[in-house]
Amino acid sequence: MLLLTKFTDLNSAIIEGFLKGNNFSCDMTVEDIYGNSGISLLGLPKKILASSMGKISKYGKGTDCQDNDIMKSLMFALVINIA
Repeated sequence: MLLLTKFTDLNSAIIEGFLKGNNFSCDMTVEDIYGNSGISLLGLPKKILASSMGKISKYGKGTDCQDNDIMKSLMFALVINIA
């Protein structure tokens, strides 16, 4: 986590990332993959997480994905995979 962001302290990274981050800046949703027409065919809500860090792996770390967003995305990926 600390290698991907500016944070030097894990505790502050977790707190700031969770409170200020927007994981949808880094993660791909069903809408990002299938578009509006695909959503209606699948019957899924458009904001369901489809791929953690999907936008970063496809487009690279762009201007829309900040350090807080990366931390929140990593936390969601960790929790989803552990649960």
